[in-house]
Amino acid sequence: MPKIQKIIKPNTKYLISIVGPTAIGKTALSIKLAQHYKTEIISADSRQFFKEMQIGTAAPTPEELASVKHHFIHHKSIKDNYNVGAFEKDALKQLETLFATKDIVIMVGGSGLYVDAVTKGLDYFPDVNPDIREKLNRSLELEGLQHLQNQLKEVDPVSYNKIAIDNPQRVIRALEIYIGSGKPYSSFLNKGKEKRHFKTITIGLTTDRALIYQRINKRVDIMMQEGLLNEVKGLLAYKDLNALNTVGYKELFNHFLGEWDLEFAVSEIKKNSRRFAKRQLTWFKKNQDTLWFDYDASINLITNKINTVINEHVLDNPVWFALTEKQSGYCIDYGNVKFYKTDYAPFGAFINSENTAEVILKHSKLIKDFFIVGNIPIMPPKFKPAIKYVGLQMILREKIKLPITETVIELQEKHLEDLMGLIKLVYPHFFKEKTSKLGRYYGIYKSNILVSVAGERMQTKHFTEISAVATHPDYLGNGYAKQLITYASNKIFEDNKTPFLHVDETNLGPINLYNKLGFIVRKKIEYWKISS
Repeated sequence: MPKIQKIIKPNTKYLISIVGPTAIGKTALSIKLAQHYKTEIISADSRQFFKEMQIGTAAPTPEELASVKHHFIHHKSIKDNYNVGAFEKDALKQLETLFATKDIVIMVGGSGLYVDAVTKGLDYFPDVNPDIREKLNRSLELEGLQHLQNQLKEVDPVSYNKIAIDNPQRVIRALEIYIGSGKPYSSFLNKGKEKRHFKTITIGLTTDRALIYQRINKRVDIMMQEGLLNEVKGLLAYKDLNALNTVGYKELFNHFLGEWDLEFAVSEIKKNSRRFAKRQLTWFKKNQDTLWFDYDASINLITNKINTVINEHVLDNPVWFALTEKQSGYCIDYGNVKFYKTDYAPFGAFINSENTAEVILKHSKLIKDFFIVGNIPIMPPKFKPAIKYVGLQMILREKIKLPITETVIELQEKHLEDLMGLIKLVYPHFFKEKTSKLGRYYGIYKSNILVSVAGERMQTKHFTEISAVATHPDYLGNGYAKQLITYASNKIFEDNKTPFLHVDETNLGPINLYNKLGFIVRKKIEYWKISS
């Protein structure tokens, strides 16, 4: 059984989004997680919204709904005009309310567009006259889908090649935007999305495809046993509503209309559900940040991973949080931009790029060359373009089991001259007069000569960065780097903190060494050299 990873109280809000194919067990996991984190659940299943559709949507049972507070389950009628844009607004408003008292909220659903609407935001389009849609719907009935597809291809080839062209509603939507605004549907994409004031951790459930299909077939059989046939029969008068153009309903409508016998209709539900599951996986796999688990993974395994991600969020902006949490005494604080004092380190970071140009101009009067870690900053006029570097941020999860065979000492004030002499020889760019005061530095002496050194730089409440090892060129190849990284890392663990480091992505030698010692790549991190 994995060791339980405790959560550090986060200083931001988290939405844990559970995704995966139909019948994989998302509802059960969402309830377990909501109970674990003492929070509530938002449903992002576009068909569980409708109170008339209970059995065929595999909505949570009354017992499940009673066990944890749910939102957006059976709150609408199939007769209501409720779409993804309305859901985005409603969900964000509900999240704002929940986050007022909770650090974590759970969201669950297999409708990819609705999940993305909450986590990323929708593209916004101008309002158009409803008459346009009515005319397009009549054109669909009289002239068929291909006629509309040809229209779209002519006026907006980008959308024609991008949207689900076999979906009449998507084609009509693209055309009505063009007709109503005079601009192509595609011209409105990826513009003006509202910033999210929470972070999302996406948990994906999956398993072997054969097992997914087996679970789908079993679920359909259970639905039929629970009365899906009668549920659909009661909705037959509304079969043309968009909400009922749904797997499990449209097939049984064909049965009631005398087109299919019941056995064939059920087999079509299973087949179409399997196809839907395949599309869901394709959609969700596009998000490379999703943390995937097998459908029967233990709750401890999943919560440990979630807690680790939350605890490590400060490392997404390490300079900022170091200067905020533990090293504020070494900080030049410009508001949304912070820098180390120039005699400590040449690094800074920001949380909002809007005023970086002004700050860079001010800071350049204190130091000629410096670095900003994170996203690309906005530069002042007439400055040289910032030079981009990419580093790997690597983290160590447990102590290194390597014997220390060299004599490693913690450097003191009396060693400062030796330290500065070695650093100037090996790493003159990043090390300043007072860098060694940011943390402990350790060294190896040979014949009264300091030949190798490593130490601590950025520090947050729970993480400490290890500097690059500097070794005298005449003493390379003796394994000193391995000894010093081991020694420094294990000292950090003794302080109940976690060591991490940064290394240029092209520096393959050190990367290989860190991998052998147990460091893993957490993320790539950009930093920008600025010269006035």
